[in-house]
Amino acid sequence: MPEERKLPDSETMDLSPSKETYRSIQSDVSPVGAIKELIDNALDNWERVHGRQTDLDIDITYDPSEDLFEITDNSGGLEEDQIGKLFALGESTKETVNTPIGAYGVGAKKAIVKLGRNAELRSRYKEQEFGYGFSISEEWIEKPEDWEVEKRPYTDMEAGTTTISITDLALDLDEAGEEMDVDASGIDTEQFIDGLRHQLSQTYEVFLQSSPDFTGHLSISLNGEEVRVPEPIDWSFTPFDGFHPRSYENITLRRHNLDHDVSITIQVGLMATANEDEAGTDIFCQNRKVITGNTDAKGGYNTEHTENVGEVGPSRGRLKVRLFFKTTGDAERLPWDTQKNDIDEYDSLMQEVYEEWFDSIVEPYWRAARYSTFPAAFLQPYSSTGEWQANNGHLYEFDYRGRQRVNDKPNRDYDDKDWLEQTIDTHVEAGITAPHLVDERFRPTYREIVNDTNVAEVEEVALNKLVPVPDCPADTSDKELADTIEEVRATAQEDANRGRRQNFSDEWWVPVYKAYLRHYADYDSLTSVASNDGVESVESEEDDPANEKTPARGDTTESENSDSDSQATLGSHQESQTDSEVTEDETDGETPRETQTTGHTTTEDASETISSDTDSSDSSDSSESENDNNTSQEIPESSQNSQGPDDLKGHRQSKPDKKTVVLDFDLDDWQQLCAYLGVDSDSDIEEDVEPELKRVILSELLDN
Repeated sequence: MPEERKLPDSETMDLSPSKETYRSIQSDVSPVGAIKELIDNALDNWERVHGRQTDLDIDITYDPSEDLFEITDNSGGLEEDQIGKLFALGESTKETVNTPIGAYGVGAKKAIVKLGRNAELRSRYKEQEFGYGFSISEEWIEKPEDWEVEKRPYTDMEAGTTTISITDLALDLDEAGEEMDVDASGIDTEQFIDGLRHQLSQTYEVFLQSSPDFTGHLSISLNGEEVRVPEPIDWSFTPFDGFHPRSYENITLRRHNLDHDVSITIQVGLMATANEDEAGTDIFCQNRKVITGNTDAKGGYNTEHTENVGEVGPSRGRLKVRLFFKTTGDAERLPWDTQKNDIDEYDSLMQEVYEEWFDSIVEPYWRAARYSTFPAAFLQPYSSTGEWQANNGHLYEFDYRGRQRVNDKPNRDYDDKDWLEQTIDTHVEAGITAPHLVDERFRPTYREIVNDTNVAEVEEVALNKLVPVPDCPADTSDKELADTIEEVRATAQEDANRGRRQNFSDEWWVPVYKAYLRHYADYDSLTSVASNDGVESVESEEDDPANEKTPARGDTTESENSDSDSQATLGSHQESQTDSEVTEDETDGETPRETQTTGHTTTEDASETISSDTDSSDSSDSSESENDNNTSQEIPESSQNSQGPDDLKGHRQSKPDKKTVVLDFDLDDWQQLCAYLGVDSDSDIEEDVEPELKRVILSELLDN
């Protein structure tokens, strides 16, 4: 029988942590990250003691000449039996914090050993008579078996404060410079302090600003200078098509079996002006900013998880998205890394956000961010300081707690934008500005586009600049406006050719009429005439030999008034026709053929008989001509009070007698006609040939 073996006696095993752990964790944090860890520690204690309902002040001193880094806060302090948790491995107070920022329980520990070799930690809880603290040193860390420190009372501490003083500094400025994107080859203390101040401003912007999550206010000072609250996002609160910024809040992420819910709030909008440094996605965890302006897959762009949202390049430099992750559980479960300065895009929470929410919410704004889709004028006038911001300059908030589909979206058909662009095109083509005809919310955009319009490049407009028409009736349609302006233009052109300017009553289109007169002629040289009967002529200059036979273009006598409807209708779209008749004796009984395209009549014969309507005139030349031929006729009283494009038509009811003249050229021969008139045969018939033909006819009538 084999001899029974005797088992050894039970022994204890030492499972206490090694102090080498301190060396290990210090490599997991950067210099700037270490300072932020100490701030996070104060923020968590602020939540634990005061629920972030009081003001929190954090004062940081960095003095390399004294070999000192010190941080003091008034977050409430630590109880006597809690003070050791600041540095003891495996100890933390985060379990008692509602929304902890400290994720791994080692933040303060690794920060202290990263920044220096010796440290003193002291704290006075708000209700305690004294403060308590302890010191650690390089020698203490080097003794693997020694885990005890001496706890000392402090009588000179303010209630509710904690101070950590670090000496024998190990802060590497070159490493810090790389972290802050500063040239590491020569970073000095001032550059480091300025860069650190900017970093803290960005990371803690939610706490430095007001937040619905807490009523207290955070203040951070660095070497006596307060860290400034960062400039808020330059959102455009545009009223067009619902593209104002929106906040989809309290979205619960459901794919994961977690002890505590994780929720996300997604803010999205377009910035008033492009900013490549700001454009893209900001991601926050527990209100602490992790990444800023990300435009790659981490930000949700051009990834397999977001099918409809592509790249964010310079052409979309106005798109802004912000993601806020929150949990009341362990912050370690959020999709940030151990240094809290990066996001894991492959984390299951991030993938759920990309696939189920980001695509649907961001895609309309991503498309609208293109300059060709939403020109700058539709965004820039509507910053938070503008007059007509949507929702009074606040984000529209939608509570998506318990919801699974996104229904609150902008209008991707851009109806408002397209309507305003069409309206502006109509006004510019008419040569006017009329912002009162559009919704008052849209007027800033209207003015910006119109003011930037180069009229010289608009083919439909002859004016050098647009003419304001503030008195145009607000219910005027685009068609009515275009028709009226065209009549005004034609009338002004006709009056300029006649050398006159009519004194119309106080109509809204009078500024346009005057502007066109200035375009077509020297305004001051035009003879002013009354407009109530629409037929007063320019004074003829009998003493000027140049005007006796062939008046210059624009100086024709008023006897031609009756052949033009435009003098009384403010320029209808078609040139007035010359009433013509041919006697049977002269045409061998043939009926003349009307040619509408040229405004003149033709026959098969080589010679033409053309008769033209003539009205009474104040001109001495035309009066003599009409008296000799007994053709003068008074205009009815009812026609003398015409005022505008739709009213100045009364004189059409009276028809003057006819007068004939034979012209010695063949109107069928275009080249011969143009040569007779002295115009280029390629000339535009309406603008060149027809006015010259009328002038020649009237000249012949007067001579005869």
